[in-house]
Amino acid sequence: MKIKALNDELLILPAKKKERTAGGIVLPSTVSDDDTVGLGEVLDIGDGMLLNDGQYLKPSINVGDEVLYDPRSAVKFKHDDIVYHFVKIHALHGKFAEEK
Repeated sequence: MKIKALNDELLILPAKKKERTAGGIVLPSTVSDDDTVGLGEVLDIGDGMLLNDGQYLKPSINVGDEVLYDPRSAVKFKHDDIVYHFVKIHALHGKFAEEK
């Protein structure tokens, strides 16, 4: 079964402890679920924020991006022994980009 994000939500797979990002950043072992910044991979993106004219404003995030977000605002759930987070687009703090 595929899990789909709706509207202005993102489906994120939180990084495991001490996981190294593509940019070489290591999530320290001192990070806990109560920390203010989480690291994860975007698995799915909703249609975007619904505007007054009925159009959707697409987020500037892509599936596969590694993002920093506020895990305290995430809706957490477990499916097939994997914990996922649904996060509103406004709870993102940033994403990792390739250096040019």
